[in-house]
Amino acid sequence: ASEVETGAVYIIQGPLVETVGDVETQATFVIDGVGANAALGSSLSVGDFNADGSQDLIIGAPGTQIPGLGLVAGEAYIFYDGVTTDCTSDDADVTISASAGGQRFGDRISTEGDLDGDGLNDVLISSLEDSTYDTDAGAVAVFLGGTPLSGSLSVDDRDTQLAANDNGMMF
Repeated sequence: ASEVETGAVYIIQGPLVETVGDVETQATFVIDGVGANAALGSSLSVGDFNADGSQDLIIGAPGTQIPGLGLVAGEAYIFYDGVTTDCTSDDADVTISASAGGQRFGDRISTEGDLDGDGLNDVLISSLEDSTYDTDAGAVAVFLGGTPLSGSLSVDDRDTQLAANDNGMMF
């Protein structure tokens, strides 16, 4: 990544062994962030989000600036079946963007639970400084597993949301 703090995710295929060297020389593949201060890789999770039997990679970039929304809006990127070559966040199968500047969407991501009891892992993506109910209270967008997502989406396309109503809580 050539811009300041764009972020990156380094994929190192196992088996892992102790070695000396920087991560760039150890990585099998690299996913570079796009845009200054995007902070790609601040959070990530691996799971079978689209229920096809293959592991998918979901990466947060909470510092992403989105034209028309402003600074630290944030985005999350889904790479179905992971990656098999060096690429950038622009190469993701799905891009989910914040709905307002300052939300820090993608600061935390989890695919480890099944909230609706259908046997599929659901995706939770936080917006630490979402102000839906109070200033910087925070929110968590829920995308139900198995739902086929593609292209560019907004956090408003979520299946449901958990939002705090306490000023500065950063839920």
